[in-house]
Amino acid sequence: MKLKGVIFLLISSIAYSGFLIFNKLALNGGFEPFSFAFMMVTLLLIFSIPFYWKDRKKFKEMTKQEWLYVALIGVIASGIVHLMFIFGQKYTNATNAGFISTLSAPFTAIFAIFMIKERLSIKRWFLGLVGLLGIIVLASNLQFTSLTLGDWLIILAMVFVGFTNVLAKMATKRLSGLFINALRNLFGFVFIFLIAIFMGKVHSVSVAPVYWFYLAMSAILTYTFLAFFYWGIEHTSPTIATVICLSIAVFTSIFAIAFLGESLTIIQWIGGSIGILAIIGFVIIK
Repeated sequence: MKLKGVIFLLISSIAYSGFLIFNKLALNGGFEPFSFAFMMVTLLLIFSIPFYWKDRKKFKEMTKQEWLYVALIGVIASGIVHLMFIFGQKYTNATNAGFISTLSAPFTAIFAIFMIKERLSIKRWFLGLVGLLGIIVLASNLQFTSLTLGDWLIILAMVFVGFTNVLAKMATKRLSGLFINALRNLFGFVFIFLIAIFMGKVHSVSVAPVYWFYLAMSAILTYTFLAFFYWGIEHTSPTIATVICLSIAVFTSIFAIAFLGESLTIIQWIGGSIGILAIIGFVIIK
């Protein structure tokens, strides 16, 4: 595993955690979820325009299979998952969203076994499990309550994320991570735009001035997260990438304490520390 890939994935995790915080600040303030999701994919599309121009020759070189891969990634990850995640965050807190996001790791591992025949050592499976359990303690404080609608939406979204993570790895055989990310945003925008037309919401989408900062930061951090994640996947496997991204729950908890007034108990700090140590071991041990 290349150190560069690990660094890219840690940067991706930090950006993702920040994105969760700004999402929650906007949704707590009353930003309507669909408008928020629609405006975000619009900004992500705008951010992608320079990459369409830079890599314009690749459009003609892409195979039908590669077009299918990026179309599925875009529709599922930047379309379906994006909507499910934004609506899910409306009905749960940032810490829970950060924890549930780590479920993409086991789902990615399962899809990777069947789709690309990926195999991990027993040591890595063990450390990955310990890391996940540590994150569960961090998020739950060992007080398990009934899951909310928002929690269930994000759990289901993570199943789709696991599938698209493996698709992205398959696509990086010839395509760069940045190019995949740019095309993902295009297909995601088209999908959500069509939903807006079908629901008659195109003309009702609006952004109050007070929310522009939250929206812009969420979009910037989302683009940063995706770009560095796909860069990271280029240098490692999708399963290893998502296990490293278990650190999202830790970073989210730290940001939630700083910006949302949430707090952690001693048990949660211990769980988070164990989780981080297990992730470090996972990266180091073969």
